[in-house]
Amino acid sequence: MSLSDPLTGAVHAATACDGKQRFETLRLAQQVLLRSKYSRPGRAAYRCQHCGGFHLGTSNRKKAAR
Repeated sequence: MSLSDPLTGAVHAATACDGKQRFETLRLAQQVLLRSKYSRPGRAAYRCQHCGGFHLGTSNRKKAAR
């Protein structure tokens, strides 16, 4: 079951942030990430387009072709 708008495909803010820890500042999110057991390459703090806060997640960048 999807909670996105069937006409626009937009995801509701409650769905996008559901279950994620929200941080008020980028610096705080980065400090938590560095001290976290989940800190590993590819993890980063990012600004959420839905709530305006910061969350921890994985990078969307694809590896460069070699």
